[in-house]
Amino acid sequence: MTQRLEELGKPWQLHYAARSRCSAGFVPKLAEFGAKVRFYFPTEFQREPGAKRIDIDSIVTNASREAHIYCCGPERMLSAFKTATADRSPGRNHIEHFANAQGVDKAGGFEVVLAKSGRTVAVPSGKSILDTLIELGIDAPYSCLEGVCSSCETRVLSGIPDHRDLILTSEEHAANDRMMICCSRSKSPTLVLEL
Repeated sequence: MTQRLEELGKPWQLHYAARSRCSAGFVPKLAEFGAKVRFYFPTEFQREPGAKRIDIDSIVTNASREAHIYCCGPERMLSAFKTATADRSPGRNHIEHFANAQGVDKAGGFEVVLAKSGRTVAVPSGKSILDTLIELGIDAPYSCLEGVCSSCETRVLSGIPDHRDLILTSEEHAANDRMMICCSRSKSPTLVLEL
């Protein structure tokens, strides 16, 4: 993201918190951006001059109301971010989870119709849509397998998904026109997907 924003000439800042410098990825590369990147390594208080904990409230308060703010991290950090951004426009606040705490619900079976091929696939109890497609040798994009990355986002042409992802907003869930097939299931007996 930082490289793309630089290419576009857009203003940006990165506040990067990790337990320690050695546990953080991309530090040398990010350090090349100078003052645009602020590092927070709280376990290195004694070893790193000026080191302090990240202050999400302060970061959000000092950000322009027009800015898009992204937060990725553990649940405690995301909870603090949600609290700090509660009075901001929801469309400007973006969250990415490390893991999906609600897990994948694999109870009950249903059918998925793959619109491009017309093939109907039975998704049995105990398997996700993606698991079933992979076992059948059907190519579908994916990455995290937990509903946190959006790689498997698929258009829903018919049926009612049981959304279990952490990517789509509540409005997008209500629209029922797309879903993450790695973790979400079906509330209707059949789903027709653009696959």
